[in-house]
Amino acid sequence: MVDAITTATQNLVVSYNQNTKALTNVAGEVTSITYSGPTQVVINAGPCRLVHLCVVVSGAGQVQFYNSQSLTALPATSLLYVLPGTAPIGITNIGMQFSNGLTIDVGAGVSVNCTYSITR
Repeated sequence: MVDAITTATQNLVVSYNQNTKALTNVAGEVTSITYSGPTQVVINAGPCRLVHLCVVVSGAGQVQFYNSQSLTALPATSLLYVLPGTAPIGITNIGMQFSNGLTIDVGAGVSVNCTYSITR
């Protein structure tokens, strides 16, 4: 009887942990500092999920998001998302997976921050 209760409790804890991890992945667990352009920065050097970004200051430049962890070579094939320079101030939901890393190229006059989850 005690073994059955222990097993049931263990199964509940495992299930709770899996649900918490899934919710954190969708909601985001880290918010970056605000980056002002023009600049390029590696946000995360490993797999992650970009949940949303927040335009703090809108400008003429666009913001490009690369599936890369390198600033030296940002090939067009690693470009996953472009936020146009006409994007309004506020939050844009993205929900996109980055397998190699998350690097952003912030255009002139724009300030943004990102919320992301680290994929384990």
